[in-house]
Amino acid sequence: MATFTMTDSQQSTFSIVAYDKMGNPTTLPPGSVSWAVDLTTLISLTPAADGMSCLVKAVGPLGTAVCSCRVSNADGTTLAAGSIDVEIVSGAAVTIKFDPGTPVEQP
Repeated sequence: MATFTMTDSQQSTFSIVAYDKMGNPTTLPPGSVSWAVDLTTLISLTPAADGMSCLVKAVGPLGTAVCSCRVSNADGTTLAAGSIDVEIVSGAAVTIKFDPGTPVEQP
């Protein structure tokens, strides 16, 4: 499975392209396109009206979620499917916080 990495403050539009079992580009079969993510605490999905793309947005926490897309016919049979790991990593430092030690008497 492929992995896509973005920071906790980024978003990206994923588009889908269909391939046949030999890895050649092909057209998607007609059907209903649905998008899903296994960890909504890490990323949110906003599919386009036609389902051919989806805005993938980091929610804030770090980790890896699996984003998937499938095309199904009217009875729910999956005609084509794919998934990608989306790794959320921390962004660049913009703030410094202090972690003072415990005060002790001077010698």
